[in-house]
Amino acid sequence: MKPLDFQVDFLSVGDVANLFGTTPPKIVAAIKNGTLPIGFVGEASGTHERNRTIIVKQRLEKWLNGEDLSRPVVGGEHKSA
Repeated sequence: MKPLDFQVDFLSVGDVANLFGTTPPKIVAAIKNGTLPIGFVGEASGTHERNRTIIVKQRLEKWLNGEDLSRPVVGGEHKSA
């Protein structure tokens, strides 16, 4: 079995907001409503917890290049649903 070459890089919401010339809350809203499918938003369940937003650099790069992010990628190749 061939080992997976797997690396994930993360970006801050502030960095992505600066890239788009907008604010972090607008980036979070775009991720949550699906118009910017580059990451995930985890909402806090308790009063002392904070929401967490994870932005995957590789997904942002693919999105900026116009690649289809709706299909899964396995081993570097898009697979049909």
